[in-house]
Amino acid sequence: MSDYFSLWPRLSVDFTELNETGQSAGVATAVLNESGVAIELYVPVLLHPVPHFFIGFGPYAEAGSPSGEVVGAKLTLGGWFGG
Repeated sequence: MSDYFSLWPRLSVDFTELNETGQSAGVATAVLNESGVAIELYVPVLLHPVPHFFIGFGPYAEAGSPSGEVVGAKLTLGGWFGG
């Protein structure tokens, strides 16, 4: 976009598996087994205030997670060493 701004779209696929056993007075009372695949899309606009460092903010959406569909915004910080 420019020397100071860029777009960094990211699409990821996450696999989650949860195995949990509850106990009450030393006796197993419940077993929870969940697994699933979630798809996440994040499209932040990055600000590069100095070379090799960025701050980003943008919309975020996730589908298929155990908590259901999620839509919001995220903040990201990053950088790198070298050329």
